[in-house]
Amino acid sequence: VDLANDKMAAINTAYDRIEKDRGLR
Repeated sequence: VDLANDKMAAINTAYDRIEKDRGLR
């Protein structure tokens, strides 16, 4: 397991949620 990729995936998921939240508002 590549920790860098895991970290990147977590950041992308969080960013995607923020973008969706902004989209709803």
